[in-house]
Amino acid sequence: MSTEQTVKAINDYMANNPRANRTEIAKGVGISNYMLEKVNKQGLVKLPAPLSFKQSAQVSKAKRKPEAVKFVINPNKKQVWQVGA
Repeated sequence: MSTEQTVKAINDYMANNPRANRTEIAKGVGISNYMLEKVNKQGLVKLPAPLSFKQSAQVSKAKRKPEAVKFVINPNKKQVWQVGA
């Protein structure tokens, strides 16, 4: 992929996903973080600011957390956890 194609792909992805962080952009375009930084240093694209350690931890925690976990009792009168209900 040439540099112009890379820049166009990055700009298209960022237009479609305005809240994406740098890692998501690199994965979405199919390039490495190194290449993303290289294009940014050349001034061809304007990337969002890197996440702080606290922000990164919050994103990671949100991705690991199941959407909904609730306690139910099944017909056999046993207590079970139901995920995603």
